[in-house]
Amino acid sequence: MIWSKFTIFRVCTLAFLCLILSRYASGQNQGPAITTPLPDQMLDQGGQSLDIDLTEFMSDPDVTSPAVQLDMTYKGKTEPIYLALFWDDSPKTAQNFVDYIEAGRFEGNFIHRSVPGFIIQGGGYRFGENSTYPRVPAFSSVQNEPVVSNTRGTVAMAKLENAPNSATSGWFINLANNASNLDIQNGGFTAFAKVLGNGMTIADEIADIPNYNYGGAFANLPLSRDPFPDDPLRTDFVETNASLIEPLQFSATSSDSDVVTVSVNDEGELTLTPSTNNAGEATITIEATDLDGAKRETTFAVDVLSNVLSFEDWQTANSFSDPEDALANNDPDKDGWINLLEYVLITDPLNPTHPDSRSEALGNGNFRFSIRKNVATDVRVESSIDLESWVQIWNSSQGQSGPGVIGYQTNEDLATITLRPNPFGLNLVPRYWRITVVEGDS
Repeated sequence: MIWSKFTIFRVCTLAFLCLILSRYASGQNQGPAITTPLPDQMLDQGGQSLDIDLTEFMSDPDVTSPAVQLDMTYKGKTEPIYLALFWDDSPKTAQNFVDYIEAGRFEGNFIHRSVPGFIIQGGGYRFGENSTYPRVPAFSSVQNEPVVSNTRGTVAMAKLENAPNSATSGWFINLANNASNLDIQNGGFTAFAKVLGNGMTIADEIADIPNYNYGGAFANLPLSRDPFPDDPLRTDFVETNASLIEPLQFSATSSDSDVVTVSVNDEGELTLTPSTNNAGEATITIEATDLDGAKRETTFAVDVLSNVLSFEDWQTANSFSDPEDALANNDPDKDGWINLLEYVLITDPLNPTHPDSRSEALGNGNFRFSIRKNVATDVRVESSIDLESWVQIWNSSQGQSGPGVIGYQTNEDLATITLRPNPFGLNLVPRYWRITVVEGDS
């Protein structure tokens, strides 16, 4: 095939434009992404809460966890600058930065060098006692990884002159495109992170703070008090504190908080808590916000299942051969347990064999028993020392909050309660316990 000069020029021009557009597109914030749809959930009324790690379902395509929050305190305010670490391009340097944060060595630092139009630098010094400013304790130096160019908004490691692999704790934010200088100087400076969101607005504001020559490493020290003090206070400095954060921050709402309530912690763990009083369905809305401020919503349903089976429903669910056998006081299997008791203790009214007694007096004088969870009738536990005078210790409306309850566990349909013998300060040592079941007003 014969290529004309015009054709070659056109192809090269298109290829160049595609390259520029791809780089431009890759630099744009993509916003939070749904990696896996959140599944619908079913919970038991009055049952246990469910925890869901939202970071397993949503992510930030632009930022690998963890991200960094640099809190910059100056002029009586604190502003956060968020950083995305270049884990793929400079993994050793990114890990080095994380190591300093996790060791607490990037707490109580300050910006000790400010060169407007060039850089602001920190990580080298921190506040000491009696107005001293010692160096940040250093780990071993990290190997140079000069892959990403030192353009505006990148964060790079400071190092000693003519020593490419000497970086330890010092870092700086590039205020301008310093690639032509820093990419080739001293083996190239390792840019290991980039500033997100409006962070460069804050960096520029810090660079506008006048700096003063205190000599040595503090020849360009920014201080916010004017005129410059001979004995600066901590509040005159630009203080820095670094912490690790998740790239996404989550919030959650429930369409019906009477059915299920929601909460989310800073690590992105969602907690769903079903109602103890209501069943039904609610829509849960999750909003993820990335460190550039972009948002994404997703929803899923939570169905809170009622575990309260009324005695009438229980009667219908059992196949009594004679309608008379279904009455509350009848005992069709002739085992001494009337239907109302069989209902409360979740036993078979047509089978005299019980898998367990559902109740026992413990050796320490306490009493343990199991009944239908959230039973739809009144269950009372009473104690006596003479089988004549009975004192109520607990009733089902009190649930696990009853004053006599020292243990409360749920499992499937059952609630198992452990009662102490003397919850009301009475001079009573019970020798006998009894469970009374009351249906309606009877």
